[in-house]
Amino acid sequence: MLKFFYKDTFYLMRGVLVVSVFLIVIDLLCTLSKKYLHQDISGVYTLFFYIFLSILAIPVLKIGTKALFIITTKKENNKIIQGINKNPKYPCRDEKDALLVKISGLYSITATGNGKNKNHPNFVNSIEECDLDNPTAVDLIKNALSGSYDIETDEQLKCFIYSLLDEDNYGKTHHANYQKQLAHLYRLAGKTGADITPVSDMANVDSAFNLQRAALLMRSGVTLGMLTLDEWDALKNILAQRLEENFSSLDEFIHDYMLAVYLFHHEGAMGASMILERLYGLATLQENNYFAWSAAELNRPPATLV
Repeated sequence: MLKFFYKDTFYLMRGVLVVSVFLIVIDLLCTLSKKYLHQDISGVYTLFFYIFLSILAIPVLKIGTKALFIITTKKENNKIIQGINKNPKYPCRDEKDALLVKISGLYSITATGNGKNKNHPNFVNSIEECDLDNPTAVDLIKNALSGSYDIETDEQLKCFIYSLLDEDNYGKTHHANYQKQLAHLYRLAGKTGADITPVSDMANVDSAFNLQRAALLMRSGVTLGMLTLDEWDALKNILAQRLEENFSSLDEFIHDYMLAVYLFHHEGAMGASMILERLYGLATLQENNYFAWSAAELNRPPATLV
């Protein structure tokens, strides 16, 4: 976990050093002014002291905020049972439907809640993302689409999804290019209980990240009535083909997706907690053998869930 704070701590210590030098110089000037010019400018020192103190407060607050987010990110925050849609209006009709729901479930599990702090959980077993009879839940999906992607219309949504499915945007990179990042990711996975197994020496980070987002946005589209089932099916076939072309197994896809999440979120105040919540979510899904569920099992999940 400490690795998340290295850069922030470095900037803080560098700032303290620079501020200390400035204050020493200002103090010296105040002393010389009083001695030779008989002018007391100690107020200048006090002014700069509080200015520098307020500047240093920014990285301190950033470190504190990041620590708070990490501390409050827990595996028990998300219960898979809270994300089960017992009466899906758009159930999985075939294994391709199931595949898209499952890869989007890598995110949806982090928005299920634990039954206490989540009134509008996302679903992990149906094409629709949330309860369609709950206007507030539907509005949350709509606001997320608008706020995160600036998507307001059906056409904007479809164009963006097709751009995510454009294989010209994909490219494999050797794992050697991500040695430090993978080492840290594997350590975090071990601590959270997630199983991330390297299947290949090559990583297809862009493809994994884009295909997962495409699946999630497709579910959002159906949820909001922005995609018909015919349009879903057309996109579904392309997405399933891209998955088959770029990944030898679902395990390889999950590995590269988690690496993509790490690379995308490892900086920023909330980045560390977002990485951890995806890993905790993955661990929860794996504990329930979620990725082996068939379309029929997604529609009628096992009675006993963790």
